[in-house]
Amino acid sequence: MSEPIAESFARILRWADSNLPLLRDSLRPPAGEREIAALEALIGQTLPQDVRDLYRLADGQIPFQFGRTPHYPGFFVSLPFNPIEIVIRHWQFARELEADDLGGEEFPSSFPPGAVKIQETNRAWIPISDDAGGNHIAIDLDPGPTGNIGQIIITGTDEQERVRIASSLSAFLHWVAGEFEAGHFAGNGEEWRWRNEGHLHDGLRTYLKAGGQIG
Repeated sequence: MSEPIAESFARILRWADSNLPLLRDSLRPPAGEREIAALEALIGQTLPQDVRDLYRLADGQIPFQFGRTPHYPGFFVSLPFNPIEIVIRHWQFARELEADDLGGEEFPSSFPPGAVKIQETNRAWIPISDDAGGNHIAIDLDPGPTGNIGQIIITGTDEQERVRIASSLSAFLHWVAGEFEAGHFAGNGEEWRWRNEGHLHDGLRTYLKAGGQIG
């Protein structure tokens, strides 16, 4: 069973304080109720409680700006934790793709089978992380028949398979904290990697299909 978001968050910060203070430095102040309510009004749904709880601890990470910010390590073991303003930006861009008939096409598969709806975009996918290339880790509020509301998925323009990586944000962050503590994260100040994988999405897909467990 996963622990409360606040406990996993605290574990990550304790690890950061001892090993990578830049990770703590990258976190923004907590989101206010107004910002959380604005996101919920936009998507037309209430966020799962664990998502609300995480944003009440930090409104994501400071976005990278060339020449103005460091290359901050990603809070999700190499990929960033998006602030609400970035979540909204990516969500709105996906709606523009739909309006231009560039979204909504079916993709070939979901892993596990039936867990995620086989679509290019879905207004109930909330992008809490991105790789700066149109691909996201998202909260899924409209799961497939074998999935669950609030599950964490991989989606995006380069992802030919929709992958469920965890049953909830609480479960995912519990796993993230354990990966930091186990030393499965490294970087050189400009590039950060989980288990030396080239891209977290590819690494997670391989890990899960080999029987790895996240929750």
